[in-house]
Amino acid sequence: MSAQQPNSAGGQEMDLMDIFSLLGRVFNNVMRFCFRIVDYILKFWWIILILVIGGAVLGYFTKGEPSYKAELLLKTNFKSQAYVYNAINQFTNNVQEVDTAFINSLGANTGDFGILGASIEPIVEVIDIIALVGENDRVLSAMTREFKLKDDKELFATDRFLSNFHFHKLEVALRGEEAKSDIKYLIDYINMQPYAKELKAKALENHKERIAYHDKTLQQIDQVVEAYNKEAYMASKASEENFYFNNQNDNGLQELFDFKILLARNTEELKNDNVSYTDAAVIVSDIQAYPDKSWRDKKELIYPILLIVGFLLTAGLFNLYKTYSESH
Repeated sequence: MSAQQPNSAGGQEMDLMDIFSLLGRVFNNVMRFCFRIVDYILKFWWIILILVIGGAVLGYFTKGEPSYKAELLLKTNFKSQAYVYNAINQFTNNVQEVDTAFINSLGANTGDFGILGASIEPIVEVIDIIALVGENDRVLSAMTREFKLKDDKELFATDRFLSNFHFHKLEVALRGEEAKSDIKYLIDYINMQPYAKELKAKALENHKERIAYHDKTLQQIDQVVEAYNKEAYMASKASEENFYFNNQNDNGLQELFDFKILLARNTEELKNDNVSYTDAAVIVSDIQAYPDKSWRDKKELIYPILLIVGFLLTAGLFNLYKTYSESH
């Protein structure tokens, strides 16, 4: 056993030496290759310069006009969320297919129409998630798997949850900054459909009736409280000695006060909604367009790089072929 140990140690030492020697050769080959590339570039610097200038010029003239994007805050009314989403999808499909008949039906000119497409997603707050699925995150994950969706955001965009959200982020792709004025065609398309008009008429009627009913209920509560106060005052005046504290009536009155507070808050919210409760889809933010950055905006940088890389690869393959031919 003792005689084999030196041989084993010597074998390991030789293996390490072979590994270091191999790494050294690889490093030397890589450095030699890099120096050859640098030498080649310095030798043909004028070709590299032509490719840089030509690529930059080509990229400048082929990138076209920059596209723009507008992000809007959209409020949906009348429980019309599913309809609004479907209408936006139909609008986008028709626009991307360059359906001239559809664009003309909007009252727009096909040649000047500046909308490229639109997308929408609900704005989901944490408190909304808790109200819908509770604090158990497993419920949310289970439903995401059940509907075979990528993430929770997609889940809340399904019909099962969509009607619970009134505010949404609308993204509109535009041909230019001035095209933001064409967004009105998208909103008009949503709100001017026969279904949207009928839904609006019925919903506004119910909305007014609900406010009137709440106001009437609040007046009746005030009358009940006033009558109770008068009765209590007359009873105390008639016989202060026989007056007793009616805890049961006071408890009922407290419940009535609590109900009045909730009803008053709800009525105030309904009246505040009158400001934006006008159509199925209402824009409640400013319309601002900004450039939509993409790789197309960097063609002056991308094209020279691609041309240089293509030139070096072609030269390398040519030299490899030449070396192979000479060796054979």
